[in-house]
Amino acid sequence: MITNMENVTSNITEAIDGVGKTGTIMGIQFEVADPRLLDVRDGDFNEHVSMQPAAIAYYGMLKKVAGRNLEVQKRAYERWSKKTYSQAKAALEAAGNKKPTIADVEAFVLMNNEKMIDKFEKDVQILQEQSDTMDVWYEGWRQKSFSLREYGSVLSDERFTSPHIMANEEQDYTTPRGRRTSSPTTSQSSGGYGGKKEDVKDVLARIRSKK
Repeated sequence: MITNMENVTSNITEAIDGVGKTGTIMGIQFEVADPRLLDVRDGDFNEHVSMQPAAIAYYGMLKKVAGRNLEVQKRAYERWSKKTYSQAKAALEAAGNKKPTIADVEAFVLMNNEKMIDKFEKDVQILQEQSDTMDVWYEGWRQKSFSLREYGSVLSDERFTSPHIMANEEQDYTTPRGRRTSSPTTSQSSGGYGGKKEDVKDVLARIRSKK
């Protein structure tokens, strides 16, 4: 059981914070937040794959921080509003002969605290925009995880599937007898290689050499 959680979380926070500068794809630091970081077509595919966990950790932490900052500011505004409302209500009751209505108290608060209210609302708006931005950016990285899997699957298919083998398999079902004309391990070219049988290993080697 972890007994020193404070030190562990502190070390993790420091490590993730450092990822912003040390974590790069195509030489672009994570903290730069360049849109190219999300495009799996740019740069080295293996680099995208290897850096994905670090990016998820880094931007996930920033997303959490932005959310906490927003909630802290909202709670501060709420506490201030309740305190100011109570003070305004007490002042109106002491000054008049009748019990003030909610509208009376709210009008009194606004009249005497307009600048402070504007500041709180502006601060909340800024933090809300930051939180929303991090939510969208983090969602982009989550979607990138799916793109990496799909793109990796496409690359695997292209790497291990020969167009000549596929062409011959299609021809197998158009022969007069409707049977295969080539074995599972060889491919008979229709003319590109002068009728020469080609081993699958040679096909794969040629495809790799073209990458």
